[in-house]
Amino acid sequence: LLTLLAVLIVSAMAAMALTSSWWGVVLGAMIPLSRGISTVIFTDALNKRVSSHYRATINSLVSLGMRAGFIIIGPLLGLMIDSQGVSISWSILAIACAIVFTTALIPLYASIKKEPAGAVSQQL
Repeated sequence: LLTLLAVLIVSAMAAMALTSSWWGVVLGAMIPLSRGISTVIFTDALNKRVSSHYRATINSLVSLGMRAGFIIIGPLLGLMIDSQGVSISWSILAIACAIVFTTALIPLYASIKKEPAGAVSQQL
């Protein structure tokens, strides 16, 4: 499911780069949809693995990190659109996201496979 969500985000960015009509906007709606679903999955997994003593702090730091990422990427994307154009900018962002998702998901899948069944319930 996480791979599908990552592919949806990258596909939406590629569609926005390749389409100059309203279809780009419609396909771009996959980005917040995928982000919303993946946020629920990651938050649930994180909450199951972190003790209640640190849970609020960790959730706040994750939220801060996401917002900081948007604060940095948003203006950079705007500058890139102004200087390079919409298609090239969204293409570069799609490639960058594909690289980040690949480097993040491979170790995540490896750690999930190493985790014994029922390990989450044992940590609680």
